[in-house]
Amino acid sequence: MPEDLRRELLRFCLENGVKVKDIVVKRARYPNAMVTGVLPGRRYIILTTALLENFEMDEIKAIIAHEIGHIKGRHLLIRMLLTAGWFLFWVGLTCAVPGLRKMLFQSTFGFLTVFILALLLWDYVI
Repeated sequence: MPEDLRRELLRFCLENGVKVKDIVVKRARYPNAMVTGVLPGRRYIILTTALLENFEMDEIKAIIAHEIGHIKGRHLLIRMLLTAGWFLFWVGLTCAVPGLRKMLFQSTFGFLTVFILALLLWDYVI
């Protein structure tokens, strides 16, 4: 990524009240963008080469504004806490229900069935 573009995009983030450590470009055939890192000093916005090659500056800023929305909405933190809670729920459930614990750890089929159902519940309901 050209240095002047990087500086402009970082300035755009600051103007919108978000601190990111850097904007990183990853080689990819498809346009995409994402945010990593919950802590401001460890937060990165990642853009793909296809995004930079196929979009104009105002479109790139709109995409970054979308990522800023994820940061301001604390979506990564919320997802992390929900995932940890879901994991602790299942650990607690398997410890509290002896029959479930026995079924999970004695049968690969039982474990996979409960795991897939929990995953589907997580992805589509929660």
